[in-house]
Amino acid sequence: MKDDSKVAHRVINHNVQASDNGAVFNGRDSYLEIPSSNELKFGREDFTIAAEIYTEEHLDDVIGDIVSKYDDASRKGFNLTVKHHAGVVSTQSNYRNVHFGIDDDMVPLWQDCGRAGNAVVIAALAVYEGKLYAGTYEPGKERGHVYRYEGGQEWSDLGSCDKSNKVSALAVYQGKLYAAMTCPPGMFPFPELGFGTQQGG
Repeated sequence: MKDDSKVAHRVINHNVQASDNGAVFNGRDSYLEIPSSNELKFGREDFTIAAEIYTEEHLDDVIGDIVSKYDDASRKGFNLTVKHHAGVVSTQSNYRNVHFGIDDDMVPLWQDCGRAGNAVVIAALAVYEGKLYAGTYEPGKERGHVYRYEGGQEWSDLGSCDKSNKVSALAVYQGKLYAAMTCPPGMFPFPELGFGTQQGG
């Protein structure tokens, strides 16, 4: 495998197999490495990343980076990856989405985004159709609610699925947002989003 651009960077192949449809990565120890060069130091200039990838629909592992240029020592660089949160214990925040991360050795500052209802704990978070949703644990005899973040310190109360005081998990799967309750246990397509109220297994 080689770089067909005018620069003709040296490409080091680590267990990547060539096929008629492109490069095949084994998901364990295969990757293509291009040594650092002045042409790859983008500075403040705009740059574009283009890639066509294929993965199986059902996986039991992370997919990993599409491209990464990052220096651990200086904490500077970027990566483009497919986030696939499989086998999580609590809330499966995003089943699969494209993520671009960039770091310039900066420490982010926390921002107060308000309180969702009477929540003692935010037990679950998920992003659905570009909006952030939170599942809460409410004290006493109150019910756990699902809230949607509206910006600033504003949260919209979307109601409860049942009498449980904790929404223990949220998950986006096949285009739907699901809420899991602690007691009685169950997985519910969230009714306020128009997906019905039948209890799942």
